[in-house]
Amino acid sequence: MKNKSITLKDISEATGYSSISIHRAVHGKAGVSEKAREEILKVVKEMGYEINYAASALKRKTLNIAFITPRPRSDEDYYDHMIAGCKKGIKEFENLNFNVEFFLYDIEETPEENELKIINQILCKDVVFEGIVLLPITTSLEMKNATEKLILKGSKVVLLDNDFPDLNRLCCVASKSFVTGQVVGELIELMNFQKGKIVIAAGEKDSRVHLENLNGFKDYLSMIRSNLEIIEVFNIPELNTQRRIEQLLDDNNDIVAMYSVRETNTIDLCNAVINKNKVGKIKLIGSDLIPINRKMLIDGVLSVIVNKAPVERGYNSIKILLDNLVKKNKSDFDFITIQTMVILRNNIKNNEN
Repeated sequence: MKNKSITLKDISEATGYSSISIHRAVHGKAGVSEKAREEILKVVKEMGYEINYAASALKRKTLNIAFITPRPRSDEDYYDHMIAGCKKGIKEFENLNFNVEFFLYDIEETPEENELKIINQILCKDVVFEGIVLLPITTSLEMKNATEKLILKGSKVVLLDNDFPDLNRLCCVASKSFVTGQVVGELIELMNFQKGKIVIAAGEKDSRVHLENLNGFKDYLSMIRSNLEIIEVFNIPELNTQRRIEQLLDDNNDIVAMYSVRETNTIDLCNAVINKNKVGKIKLIGSDLIPINRKMLIDGVLSVIVNKAPVERGYNSIKILLDNLVKKNKSDFDFITIQTMVILRNNIKNNEN
């Protein structure tokens, strides 16, 4: 139990270290040996000393934090939920003297180019953002280099979804995409198709998280020696994904199922099936429980939704960053796994996020 009545002087008397050393140890500052820090922090924990972060915040400059993510295309879509999770985390740290600035980029036509422009703007600013939450839309070399420049400029970076594990980022918050793909592969197996084709809306070709999802799916079907043929459809900026899916439905009368690795393309699959009068004839597996997908599941257009919990992702990303910047807590994890959940009509009411 924390005890606010315990002071630095009490800890100093208990450990034999000076109040200055105690202050440096509990606030993660330099000027104290690791051995002394460990001894001090052990006593701090035993005595239940609680740092007054609000008071400490008044003595330092305002921390500048950037949150870089795609602009929501509608209320309560994947990115809107992620921003809502971030704001929930911010509220838990209110009055601690920091400012979060949201940088949102459009993903309709040239998402990577739009995001790189924002990152370049931040790099050109005189102000250094002490912390940045970044959702890289791709894992291209250009995006990796831009992310590294943010880190080299002095920002602590938490990545969302797509990861650059060899960079000195604080951590990545994401689901295990390969496992998610395998789960969907198992769902297809349970649907007991003997033959036919499966269309995969595979997202961005240069996104590691999308490719891992796709590869997990293909790996599972290969493992069970499925005879189903997979048709991969990646996003191409100048081509409309929904129309491409509709063309595939026109050209192939043996498509038995379709799966979207991301929320953005799930509605493309749904609209294509509706327009071609294939509802109920083709099993659809979509991603993320946003309102339109929820309705499609209830109406029987979607058979399953794989929900990746964007609210939880946004919340954890900002909490980890603020814990590190404000409380000097080091994350014990290099990669924070957000559990995915399979949503059916019968359990949808209990899984709104």
